[in-house]
Amino acid sequence: METPTFSVVEFYYNEVPVKRKCGYCKSTNGSQRDGMWAHTLTVQDYQNLIDRGWRRSGSYCYKPANDQSCCPLYTIRCEALNFTASKSNKKIIKKMTKFLLKDDKTNNKINNKNLNVINNCDIIESEFHEHKNIISQRDDEKNNIFKNINIKNDDDDNKLLSNDKPSSSGIIKIDNNTQINNNDQDNNNKNNKKIFNPLKNDNLIKKAKLIRIERARKRLLSKGKSIEEIDEFYSKKKQKNSCKSIEELLATVVGNKNKLELKLVRVSTEEFMETLDESVALFEKYQIAIHNDPDDCDKNAFLNFLGKSPLQHYAPESGPPLGYGSFHQQYWLNDKLMAVGVIDILPSCISSVYFFYDPEYSFLSLGTYSSFVEIKLVRELNKTVPDLKYYYMGYYIHTIPKMKYKAKMKPSSLLCPETYIWCDINRCLTKLDLNKYSRFNDDDSVIDENGQLNTEDIMKVRCYYGRRRFYEDVQTIRRMTSSEINDIHEIRAYAKLVGKKCAHSMCLYLAQ
Repeated sequence: METPTFSVVEFYYNEVPVKRKCGYCKSTNGSQRDGMWAHTLTVQDYQNLIDRGWRRSGSYCYKPANDQSCCPLYTIRCEALNFTASKSNKKIIKKMTKFLLKDDKTNNKINNKNLNVINNCDIIESEFHEHKNIISQRDDEKNNIFKNINIKNDDDDNKLLSNDKPSSSGIIKIDNNTQINNNDQDNNNKNNKKIFNPLKNDNLIKKAKLIRIERARKRLLSKGKSIEEIDEFYSKKKQKNSCKSIEELLATVVGNKNKLELKLVRVSTEEFMETLDESVALFEKYQIAIHNDPDDCDKNAFLNFLGKSPLQHYAPESGPPLGYGSFHQQYWLNDKLMAVGVIDILPSCISSVYFFYDPEYSFLSLGTYSSFVEIKLVRELNKTVPDLKYYYMGYYIHTIPKMKYKAKMKPSSLLCPETYIWCDINRCLTKLDLNKYSRFNDDDSVIDENGQLNTEDIMKVRCYYGRRRFYEDVQTIRRMTSSEINDIHEIRAYAKLVGKKCAHSMCLYLAQ
């Protein structure tokens, strides 16, 4: 069956809001969200949805009601083109580089207390378990729905969502001619040396790095260099090291002990299926060791959660080399699958969906390291697609300490939950320190224009009713029965949540 070039979603309408158990603070009645099942989504519609606070878990899309939840979830994105690695970021990259160069496994003992690391989108996994019982049912209905829909797409849809370009796979080898030298063998003598500080009249311990610098200074002085020349040399060196791009930091060494290769594979392709068994085995190992969850680790669960996507593959000539859609970025260590990053490549961003890895390599901080790799991918794709320049990291929860690392990926912004305008994260964090829920936009006159729908806007919502007919708008409701008219309340709630753009471009399926 040819994939339709329009979005079809089924909204889960509740007149009375339903509270759920929170997956973070464990409150039994503190989490509230709206949801819908995406039978199929165009990449542009999903881009518009996540810019209104929606996220997907498999084919299930949900949006938290932040003002009514115990742990508000704020969409966070990083400006990948201007990303600068912090000191802690560089330490993680250096740790990986040392492992690849020397097979250095320092601090490789797994601490069980720290295994339950929150990924970019851990909330997605809990949503999958909550809705696992309807997954197979929805997949069956999808075929029946499209079989009975006979629709002529708009010219704009055909132009935007052509699916003619053949797919291929991309391989990114982490390998270049950058070489790391460890010339300073004086570091073997790391005994702390006490010196007298005349300013504080106290005994201090010099750091090994300062000792090395002093020795280097003495060598330069003995060669006739002036103090001014030495200071200028170290000033330029420090500036050069601090301004290294993420591409330079991720560059590995020649003749390394371990070989790391990244391979970008589109889901549901033949190449994806060739490595499916290895991916499933790694996912099962990760779920058991990290989340202590032996259930729902089989092939069907993996495919429903991470292997199937409602996003339609779209490959225009001016787009990314592999097109837009859902992908697995596979990390191959010495030809063995070590980790997998599940991502969506959208018109304006790369959206991180999930990340799982071999627990044996937990000491490498792979979850954070993968963020740098995905930021680097955004920067590479931006050379072809100028509009693709952001890295979406899922949700940020200020009250959860394990989420703090996302706030350190700068420059970053949080999505205002009321105006849906991106706001600098530094100002947002100040407000969240005072209240866990906040409107980030300081201008009280700004409103959510995309969410303001009048009667005419509501009447233009695209609907498909009862598998019998396709309606271009809701005006046909005037000819419906009284029970069918009640659906107008669902349509109004749906349109407000997804916004005017999506309400007029997506097709809402109303079950009979």
